Amino acid sequence: MTFRVQDIRQILGPRLAHLWLSDQAQNRAVTCVTRVECRGDLMDAQSGELMVLTMSQSTEQCVLEVLEGRSGTAAVLLPPLALSEQKMFRVRELALNGPIGVGLLGPEVDLHDAVNVLSRAVASAFGSVDATRLHTAQTLQTLAETLGRLIGNSVTIETPSHEVLGSSPTGSDVDQHRVNTILRRHAATKIMEHPDFKTFLAQVRSSDWPLHLAAHPGLGHSGRIAMRVAADGELFGIIWVTDTARPLNDQDYAAIRQAAGVAAAIFARGHLATRREAMLRAELLEDVTKGRISNPENVRTVALSVGWNIDRLQQALVVAIDDFETFRLRRAGRTGAAWRWEQERLMELVKLEVLAIDPEAIVGMRSSSVVILLDVGREPGSERKAAATRLAESIVRRAAAFLHDTRVTVGVGRDFPSFEHMAESFRQAELAAELGQTLWGGNRALHYDDLGIHRVLFALREHEGMVPPTLQRIISHDREHGTDYVLTLAAYLRHMGRLRPAANELGIHRNTLEYRVGRIAQLAETDLENADNRLALELGIRLLELDGSTVRGATQRQGWGDAVEPAPGDHPGP
Repeated sequence: MTFRVQDIRQILGPRLAHLWLSDQAQNRAVTCVTRVECRGDLMDAQSGELMVLTMSQSTEQCVLEVLEGRSGTAAVLLPPLALSEQKMFRVRELALNGPIGVGLLGPEVDLHDAVNVLSRAVASAFGSVDATRLHTAQTLQTLAETLGRLIGNSVTIETPSHEVLGSSPTGSDVDQHRVNTILRRHAATKIMEHPDFKTFLAQVRSSDWPLHLAAHPGLGHSGRIAMRVAADGELFGIIWVTDTARPLNDQDYAAIRQAAGVAAAIFARGHLATRREAMLRAELLEDVTKGRISNPENVRTVALSVGWNIDRLQQALVVAIDDFETFRLRRAGRTGAAWRWEQERLMELVKLEVLAIDPEAIVGMRSSSVVILLDVGREPGSERKAAATRLAESIVRRAAAFLHDTRVTVGVGRDFPSFEHMAESFRQAELAAELGQTLWGGNRALHYDDLGIHRVLFALREHEGMVPPTLQRIISHDREHGTDYVLTLAAYLRHMGRLRPAANELGIHRNTLEYRVGRIAQLAETDLENADNRLALELGIRLLELDGSTVRGATQRQGWGDAVEPAPGDHPGP
């Protein structure tokens, strides 16, 4: 049995004032009925759809847009007095010569009643459809449409948080809740917070059979049937079916249950595909950042498969979790779930910030950091650097604001014209993040170009013997006698040998500092008046600082005290 456009006249009877059809339009099949309340709904018109336009200031424009450009629509039904005489003539002409039929309701006809009659007719026409057709659906949208046509009511498939993943226009029951979820993409707060609705959702999540929710007219909510979509204990979503176009029977409930099984399989396939893509991204990220590129064309192929455009400027950022060991231990627990959850939150926060700047960026999670590969544009170099730094600073602020007791340091590498240099950019970003934490305490953004002399010092740290013997002798004396001559020497060198400002910093008398400097020169067996000797000592002290926020902090970690040898006549003060 098929519902054809020409059947509208018989189905509506006296409710219909006029029906204008061409030979082409009269035998077209009607597959669903949709009431259109705004021009935006026209964008979702489907093949074989009977569109019922409500009375509004844009009705004339809507019907003309449908007739002139929407050949997939089977027919349009208009409320009485919807058109001016001039537009009525134009609509009649288009209908009699085109593929879309036009009907005009009679006066005093209730629009909602007329649409319900048509919806029931569509449901009856498709009532003989075998429910096994549900299993042929490959997408959630197709599944929602098939189920809607099978049972003659509106269907949506939503996430647990009511994000719409698929919907069917079948049925006339467009209540306010459906308007919110379908058109505005969110459910009304007054419904979501209602105690009856919360209780009902809890029951749905634990039920293996569709459940019915009574209508709440005061909330703009008609009756609903809900069925959870779940597999292996994981809740993927909920199928919602209205019951106002026609009452549902046990056969309909069984079809909804079958649809939930199909939806679970579609969700599972999607999750598997997502996991596979995530693995590809992770492997690609690891190979590129570590410089493991033996075949650039293979990298190019994998990059294109995950949506990463490598033919552009490339730049790496590293979002490092400050004090990671403490962070991990604090959240480890028995299963580490809290740790993983916090990492996932950081990952999502970073993605929101990065993808707003570069939708094609790659964002991946490592054990203690998030790695970003992106392109900040084709502006001059200084502007690209500023843009990347602003992004890094934004990530730092967002993490501090939205992640409980979690702080991050973001290192920014230079941009390069080829993905083959990403390992260098990543190394720079990683170094900037590390020094941002060890030297300045973290919770900041730092570009590699702003590291200054510390880039050189970091390279020197890898070589043995860079702490000169003269400094080693002072370190040994501090360790054995509980003195703090290394800290004293650091202040003296920092002030370029000027005694008074160095003494003020240390909080001692100038004469005391002069004595200590002489004692340090004696212990180190070096001449502090020699510029080369001072440079060697200062480089050694700077290298100590790379292992701690201050020289004092470094000495304390090695078990050194804060005491100093008293000078003759030593006394505090400036």
